[in-house]
Amino acid sequence: MKYTAVLAYILLLSVLSACAPVTSPAPTRFPATRTATPTAQATPTATQASYNWRGETLYLRQPIPASPTQANVYLLQTDQHATLQEAQVLAQRFGIKSAVYQSAGELPGTIDYTITDGKQRLTVRSDQYFSYYMDYRKAFTDSYPATQSPDALANIDRFLKSHGFDFTYSVNYPTMWGGYYIEPLTQDGFAIHEEFFKPVGLLISLDETGQVASVQANLIRYKLVGKYDIHSAEEAWQTFLDPHAITGLIEGMHSTSQPIESWQRVYPDNERVTIYGRVSSIKSIVATDSPLTQIDLYIATGNLAGLDKVVQDAYIEATGQFSTQDGIEKFNVESWKISKASEAGFTGTLKRENGKVTLAALEGEHYALPDVPAGVRMPFENAYVIGTQVGNAIEWKTIDDRMTQTGGGGGGGGGLGFYKLNLSGTPVPVIRPTAQVQPTQSVIGQQIVGQRGNLSVTIYKKPDGSQRVQYALTSNDGKSLLGSMLLEGTDLQELQKQNNRPVDIWGTLDHYDQDGNPVVKVESYEIPFPDLRFQIMKGTQKTITINGQSALLFTSQDGKSFVQMAPGGDLDNSPLGLAGDQVLLETLAIPDETFSGYPVLRVFAGSVAVSSKNGQAVEMKITADQPTIMDEPTTASAPPALPLTVTIEKVELVYYLSDPRYAVADPSAGPAYIQPAWRFYGHYSNGDEFEVLIQALKDEFLLPELAPYVHPG
Repeated sequence: MKYTAVLAYILLLSVLSACAPVTSPAPTRFPATRTATPTAQATPTATQASYNWRGETLYLRQPIPASPTQANVYLLQTDQHATLQEAQVLAQRFGIKSAVYQSAGELPGTIDYTITDGKQRLTVRSDQYFSYYMDYRKAFTDSYPATQSPDALANIDRFLKSHGFDFTYSVNYPTMWGGYYIEPLTQDGFAIHEEFFKPVGLLISLDETGQVASVQANLIRYKLVGKYDIHSAEEAWQTFLDPHAITGLIEGMHSTSQPIESWQRVYPDNERVTIYGRVSSIKSIVATDSPLTQIDLYIATGNLAGLDKVVQDAYIEATGQFSTQDGIEKFNVESWKISKASEAGFTGTLKRENGKVTLAALEGEHYALPDVPAGVRMPFENAYVIGTQVGNAIEWKTIDDRMTQTGGGGGGGGGLGFYKLNLSGTPVPVIRPTAQVQPTQSVIGQQIVGQRGNLSVTIYKKPDGSQRVQYALTSNDGKSLLGSMLLEGTDLQELQKQNNRPVDIWGTLDHYDQDGNPVVKVESYEIPFPDLRFQIMKGTQKTITINGQSALLFTSQDGKSFVQMAPGGDLDNSPLGLAGDQVLLETLAIPDETFSGYPVLRVFAGSVAVSSKNGQAVEMKITADQPTIMDEPTTASAPPALPLTVTIEKVELVYYLSDPRYAVADPSAGPAYIQPAWRFYGHYSNGDEFEVLIQALKDEFLLPELAPYVHPG
């Protein structure tokens, strides 16, 4: 886990537990001798546009802009679901004049439309929310380079104008989205942004020729409320630098990741083959017409009797032939049946000998892989193969190098969000948290008082046979600005028995280590739940939406339901197996921990209950309570990491709106305003992308209550 300050202080909502009360003995506080005196940290000062920011050197590459003294506030207009006629009109703009299908909408109780000619595909929720693919199957099977093509902007502009998107826009290229965001500008010339690097607009990806391959529309309608006084960019900059500021701002960070090289299975036309895949079927708007049935991404024709009746996403085995006409590939089914096997991932080394390819899996088995293209490098260590085991062979679908990638792809957020707006004309005092009521981040000598967090213990083995024990505490209760911290002290041995459990600590922020991690000298600690134990639980999972956030609901065999969370306390959105499959989870249920009324399970490991490889019941043992043991890194194997630096590349005024896409209309929620915000955007020296949005309206237009917003993940 990366202990970066930008990931700090994620607010975890807590309400009264829905579980039966758990009785535990009163906690005992253990002393821990303090061995050093903290030193004061110098106040950050600017030197040739560089700053000491959260223990790291920050460079400002763009001058602070001259600020307007006022900016608009807009009111979001409720998006109306598309009618059939509106969906067809939108399809005509993309040149699709084909059958129309309907399916359950993204929002409960609604209908979305899909219009496709077998190659192009348009899925419509409204004229503001839709997805368009020039070649639907190719968009999901071909890897397009996410690079800034020299002809990209001209090609995009030509595409927009030829398809009726005639508005003034700017172009944003956030690396985490892998495409170009086309941002329609407001009447005063600014873009609208949501949380976590997401602008309002059109996300456009390009194919290998630089032409538009897909469009994801995230548009809105709004009306002007009025013009209001705002803080200057310089004032927002001072808030950005203020280590005490936690309200009126939203932070996001995204780690870099290398593109994955992959190969797709290609089947010849007009040859009898057997394929394995998940079935999807959506109804035609014409009752007498056939539904649109697919096996994975292949359009299915032929003997489809009963396929529209099987459970959505059922895994089947189908025999037939592929055919391609006018660039549209279809699979003509001769026969099909529910597969006894299921899709799985296999990791190992691919080798080609005597024209045949085998996978030596990490578990020791050897499998044959048919029809592997010559372009796949051999031998291929740590290859990841997705497919279905059939005897001693794998009917593979994809091969990729994801297991060779190191780091990247993660992200997080911080800040407690923006204040609600007060446009009544009667100011209400807004008291912002200060060092007197909140712990002060980045201040050496800061007192840590009863801070609760989840403990992780790592034992490093040294070449001379000795050991070093590292204790790390991660808190996401919204009260600690440190977020994650390393613990030091002379009497911490008892904590080795508390791996991945809650611990309360008292101490002092002593220093930052060479990697920028805060180090706390522990004076004493408590084990709040001494009888807390890990469990292996069996049940089912389903994805639900709670307060606009996607969550995974686990229902145990005794009928109790829990929201799943990752060990650190973030929502877990990684279901196992297929819908309805029995799964096993290694869990910890912390007393009184809930999410929107649901009891919570922190999940440390999981598996489907029955192996897809051999059909046998899976056994799982508890391991999360044991410290992680690893070799001590040496300078020979791992050169010292260079200290991170931070560069701000863009300072701009934008309009901010909390993502309304999955929100269900709530009459008590109040108006959804679009308000001005100062955006500071840049990168860490390791390539990680970050942004900080700072509320721009002056305090007389704010209420002291914080507004909800969508957290990353």
